[in-house]
Amino acid sequence: MQRQCWRRPWQPDADPGHDSTMVSNTMDDTPRQSIEHPENIGRAVTLICGPPGAGKTTLGLQLHRTTLDIGEMPPGTPQERMKLFGRMAWRIGRDRNANVAVIRGAPTESDRTHQQGLCRPARTIIMLTDADECHRRIATRSRPGVDGRDLAGQHAAVDAWWAAWSASGSHQVQGTTRQW
Repeated sequence: MQRQCWRRPWQPDADPGHDSTMVSNTMDDTPRQSIEHPENIGRAVTLICGPPGAGKTTLGLQLHRTTLDIGEMPPGTPQERMKLFGRMAWRIGRDRNANVAVIRGAPTESDRTHQQGLCRPARTIIMLTDADECHRRIATRSRPGVDGRDLAGQHAAVDAWWAAWSASGSHQVQGTTRQW
């Protein structure tokens, strides 16, 4: 029996705005923290968190056939986009055949816990790409308007993510930090 792939209705099979070669050279040395969720073993769902430019979408597309990424939601107000994202993550969490990477910033443990409750991943991967590398990637990537933010807004979001990560004590999260 072939597994079905969960798909976003507005997404074509390939994302023409995504350039996976952009970060592939540096993906191998990016530190990542992996947290297994034994209650969801067997599910083909991964929650990938990290700052903008960390390589979350690239990793998600390497692990799964499709991604759910707030930055690639259809146009609308931020509130409409968040509501739609939440509904879709909830549907993924209840689909036994889901095969998807859910992409969120989620710098704090409470942010990640909320997302984990929605999509029920088998594991959460936190991308710990340093801020300088994230800034470099954002400056060179092919999708400058991701998540409705201009380039300056994306750079500010990197700094905000790392500030929230540090302030929340998230760096002390239980899990396995490893180089992949």
